[in-house]
This record gives sequence, structure tokens and C-alpha cells, in this order.
Amino acid sequence: MNCDIMLDLKIKDLIDLVVADVPEPEKRIEKMYDWHFEKIKVLYQLSLGISASLFVSIILAYLQSDIKMDLWIILLTLVMALCPAFYGVYRFHNLKLIHRQYVVAIKIYKELKIIRPFILIYQQGMSK
Repeated sequence: MNCDIMLDLKIKDLIDLVVADVPEPEKRIEKMYDWHFEKIKVLYQLSLGISASLFVSIILAYLQSDIKMDLWIILLTLVMALCPAFYGVYRFHNLKLIHRQYVVAIKIYKELKIIRPFILIYQQGMSK
């Protein structure tokens, strides 16, 4: 299992959800992952948009200017313009993990729900 599978929703949060006996907990978990999915989606779209606009503006500035620059300066600025694109692609790859995270969270929640009486006894023992 990936180490950051449960990064956003901790096991303790799932235990608290089971103990609190809130209405429609699966919907709450789904809502949290929907929000997380949208956040990552906006981040990768923003990163790719920034990279594309920087890349195009650098190319246009170079083509329209009469200033001669060394090749290494041009390459360095283009690489710097592509850095947000690499970050965007990385975040896009993370979108695939969110579904797996959601399924794992629901599975763990269902398993914790079965042992709810034991969790309550344990918490009562810890509070004494």
C-alpha cells in the first residue's frame, strides 16, 4: 500500500467517525475525497496553464527581439517555464490515487464499524 494512501483521512478520523455514529458517514467520506479530487484537478490545470503561458511568452519575446542571447540562457528560461508543467503532470498522476484512497477509506470504515463495541470499550478504559 502506498504510504500516503491515508494521508488526508487518518485512521483516527475513521475511528472517530465510527464512534460518533454520524448519519451517512460514507457520504461524508465521499464528499471529502470529491473536494480533494477537485483541489488537485485545479492545481494541475493551473500549473499546466502557467507553464504554457510562460513558454509561449518566452518564445515570442525571443523571436520578436533583436537582442542576441546565449543558447544556455534560452534553454535555462525554457526549462524554468516547463517546471510548472512537470509539477502539473505529477499532480495529474496523483488524481489516479484518489479513487484508491477513497476505496481504502470506505473499506477500513466498514471494518471499524464491525468492531465498534470493542472500540467503545477501549475508549472507556482509556478515559479511566
